[in-house]
This record gives sequence, structure tokens and C-alpha cells, in this order.
Amino acid sequence: IGPEGAHALFDGMARSNTLRVLHISANPKLAPAIIKAGAGGGTPQGEAGVDSGQEAGSAGGGLVGWLGTAASLQTLDLSNCKLGDAGVKAIAAALETNVNDSLAHLRLASNEVSDQGAGMLFSVLARCENTCVREVDLGWNRIHDVSHMVDAARRNPSLQKLYLEWNKLGDKGATELGKAMEAGAALSTLDLSHNDLTGACCEALARGLKCSRFMKDMSLCGNTIGLTGAVTLLSGVDPDGPMSRVLMQGCGLNARDGLMIEVLAPEGKVTRSLGANNVDRLRQVCPELLGTLDYVPPVRKPGTASSKGKRISTAASATQEWVRPVTGRSAAPTAGI
Repeated sequence: IGPEGAHALFDGMARSNTLRVLHISANPKLAPAIIKAGAGGGTPQGEAGVDSGQEAGSAGGGLVGWLGTAASLQTLDLSNCKLGDAGVKAIAAALETNVNDSLAHLRLASNEVSDQGAGMLFSVLARCENTCVREVDLGWNRIHDVSHMVDAARRNPSLQKLYLEWNKLGDKGATELGKAMEAGAALSTLDLSHNDLTGACCEALARGLKCSRFMKDMSLCGNTIGLTGAVTLLSGVDPDGPMSRVLMQGCGLNARDGLMIEVLAPEGKVTRSLGANNVDRLRQVCPELLGTLDYVPPVRKPGTASSKGKRISTAASATQEWVRPVTGRSAAPTAGI
């Protein structure tokens, strides 16, 4: 679908007050037209197209022009459309000028988005009270800096789900997100799979889990956190709290480390339903590891005693029942690869 098809599409949608879900993923030819071409009551057909030179996100054009009247739209999926930073900035502008609060699910995975585009989007979500976006999917992009999304998570209680798999957040980014949870962010789902994380960030995430009244689902698949990181993270999971799933496939764990690993890294392709409610199983397999973090609230004044929580010792846990081998042999746990 090219510019003319995009004009026709938006012309039809502008007359609808019942459209709730719009999936136009994997359509790179349509995406530039959506961003640049006039839509709805904006630019007349034929006067602005993909090659018109109209600035992305300009008033009256593309998503900016249509979303302002899309009072019923709840889900917008533009995944894998080669939007880049310019496209995400246009979407951010659309959200900022949108007069309705219906849009809840924004899916922008695989769009070559960097810190610049993501920063603009989350800045809008942080400062605009009329946005009620609950879910943002920015997986498979090129994001390193999480400062703007941390600010949005702290300031906007509507923001509940972040899918950030296959970016470059590193330990610094994960630590900042852990601090956001510790500060009261309403996040209930956080996917940090394949983000170059190590065990160094697990204490910050555990502290966030310890404080969070909302977090239910966390995925750390494909990060080399090892057994020590896994045990540290579990120390922040309240056995009586809301947490329902934590996934650690491909995290340097080994099946010989015990039944706990079998629960944390179930066999099968990682999906958003894999291992659902596995925390219930963890309560049976390793109850002595859950919620053991000796939490100390952060000290805000400089020069005071350290505010770090007490690390759980994996060595002291090595004789506990959770490490009994899956095979039934009494092998000692290993840290994995």
C-alpha cells in the first residue's frame, strides 16, 4: 500500500468512531505514508505523499492529523515498519496532541529506534496527563539510555508494561529500572531479555521487586546473570506478593543446578505465555530463597551509612533442598556458563 492507499485508509478511519485495533505491522511502504501524508481532514489527497517532503509529524498530517480524532483506538501496532527515530517522534507528537485517552497499547518493535526517538516518546508519556498508554513494546531496537522511560514510569501511573527485549540497556539500564520500581513505578510487566545484563544488576532489580506492589512478570532470558544473579533476584520476590512469572532461559544456568532451574528456564521457545504462573512452582521448589533480601531503604542524605541491602549468600544456600538435582543424583550446584 502506497500513498494513495494510505489516504484512502485514513479517509475511511476518520469517519469511524468504533475502530479499536489497528495492525499495520511489517509494512514499510505504508509507514512513511502514514507519517508524512495528509489524513482525515488534513491535506487533500494528492497534495502530500511519501515523496512530498512534508515534515514527519507536521500538523494535520499522518498520525498527528488522524489520532486527534481517533477517540476509540485502543491498540496501534506499527512493528517492523522501518519507522526510525523520525517516525517515533511523529507518533510522540501525535500522542501529545491527541485529545482522547483511549490508546492503551503501542507496539513499535523492530523499527531501528535509538535513544533519540525513544527519549522523545517517553518524555511525552511522562509529562502528558491525558495519555493513558499502558503498554509500550520497543523490542528489537537500538536503545541504550533508559533515563526518559524511567522518568515516565515514575511519573505516569498508567504505564504498566514495557517490552524491551533485544536492545542494549546493559547493567546500567536494568539498575535504573530497578530503582524506578523501588521508587513506586506501577510497572507490572518488564521484559529485559537479551540486553547484555550480568549478575551486577540483579541486586537493584531484587530491591525493586521487594518494594513493588505491581510487578507480576519479569523476563531476563538471554542475559548471563548466572546462578548467583538468579538467587539474588529471587531474594526480592515476595512469596506472598503479586509476582506470577520470572523467566531466565539462556542465563548461564545449568539443569544440574536443581529443580529451581527447571522452573526458571522451562523448555520451549520463549513466548509471553511460556511458564505462566511459574512463581507458584517456585514457592514449592525453593520457598527458602524467596523474599530473603534484607531490604534497607535508600539513604538520601550524602555521607551517611551505606544503603545497600544484604546480599544473599549462594554458598550458604548450597545445602538447601532447592539444589537437589533433577536427575536424582546428589551433585553440587554449579554456576553454569
